[in-house]
Amino acid sequence: MHSGAHSDAWYAKTKHRAWHRKGNASLNIKQIKYFVSVANRGSLSSAAREHGISVQAVSKSMADLEFEFGENLFDRSHQGIELTPLGEAFLEKAAEVDSSFRELELISESCDEKPVKLRLFLVAPAFCNNAKARANMAAFFDKHLNART
Repeated sequence: MHSGAHSDAWYAKTKHRAWHRKGNASLNIKQIKYFVSVANRGSLSSAAREHGISVQAVSKSMADLEFEFGENLFDRSHQGIELTPLGEAFLEKAAEVDSSFRELELISESCDEKPVKLRLFLVAPAFCNNAKARANMAAFFDKHLNART
């Protein structure tokens, strides 16, 4: 990783570039997630497997990201992928964003846990003592299914 001075220079350069961007493209969380995976794994195919998408989808996402910056974030070779100085500086913040977003997803998932309503219908022909049978079933459901009857 580079020192904080490199990061400061990168921020200034990136802020200027973002201000003067002409295209309609914009940075998105998937690009950040894919970038962090590619950077950590050193491979597009490994990152694609991690996210359950095609190598072409990861490659396009990284090409779009590099287009956003107007510079390469990776040096590509037969041995794999290595980060450029800009890529290393971007990884510092991208990893923080990725981690924070994962935490937000966990919070969101925990909020989605709404009680499930289960409706149970018993269809049976009339029989003697059916009121007692219904009461016994209600007691069973209350006890074992934490249900209100």
